[in-house]
Amino acid sequence: DKPSKDDDENSKRKKYFVNDVSVEVSNAKTFYYDENGKLVTENIVDFSKRNVLGKYPQLKDFLNAWKQSDKKAALIEEMEQHGLLLDEIRKEEDFSKFDDFDLIVHLAYDQPALTKQERINNVKKRGILFKYKDQARDVIQAILDKYQDPGIHIEDLELLDTPNFKKFGGKIKIIRSFGGKKNYNEAIKELTDNLFVTEE
Repeated sequence: DKPSKDDDENSKRKKYFVNDVSVEVSNAKTFYYDENGKLVTENIVDFSKRNVLGKYPQLKDFLNAWKQSDKKAALIEEMEQHGLLLDEIRKEEDFSKFDDFDLIVHLAYDQPALTKQERINNVKKRGILFKYKDQARDVIQAILDKYQDPGIHIEDLELLDTPNFKKFGGKIKIIRSFGGKKNYNEAIKELTDNLFVTEE
């Protein structure tokens, strides 16, 4: 017996486990069974939006959680486990120029999405770089340059171990140029607060 087209289609579906429900994804659609055992088919963007709004009903709720989170990657990961399927959305549309933050506020709260370059330009316009001298300023500039790369979370200290930062003499010297770890963390916090500004 030759496998049918439907069998072939089912084998290509990617499976996720969201809020104790098995969800399959194929062709920009999600497939899952509701509590009554009825098969539900939903557009992937609508599915993700509904799950984001279930956790953060208002834009301000999400912005508060984002601002208070020291590890943006951990917050994104938690949201993904609750049905924000960013990787699947990126497969269907070209959102590569946009940060996870912009995708969320755009898809869930209908905010205009800014590209990473637009966010960098806004930070520069606010004069953040001029607060720092010499190597510290160069490091902030290098972090902004690195932010352009996909999957980069600028609050991650491991970023300083990547080749772009070798010229500064390594992580310890970089942190010292800010006057210690506390000052470095404060600089990164200020940078992220200014990078991820949106209209409420």
